[in-house]
Amino acid sequence: MNTNVNLLAALIALAATFTTDAATAGAKTAMDDFNRKWPGDSALQDFVSQAHANEAKGGPGPYDSKLHPYAVMRVNEAVLNRAAEQDTVKDLTFEMHVTRIKAHTASATSR
Repeated sequence: MNTNVNLLAALIALAATFTTDAATAGAKTAMDDFNRKWPGDSALQDFVSQAHANEAKGGPGPYDSKLHPYAVMRVNEAVLNRAAEQDTVKDLTFEMHVTRIKAHTASATSR
């Protein structure tokens, strides 16, 4: 066996990100405001039309704004989803494969 090659396969568990009560309350308030100001899918339509208009101008992307109310709403939606799931999902598990060749080279893959 070649002693210059080490193989490792392991399941790695990382702690899930938890939201605070303040972050959850802030996201809930922001979502309520968003739903009052942007009924139905009007925010998505506005977001897409702005992205298409920016794309038509040419130049490098990204063409969408991360500060558009629709993008901010998606972030707040993710915070509320994490808050709802944080009592049931304790960690995030993934499989990792690592190969070390000689003492100085390593490669890793995960699924």
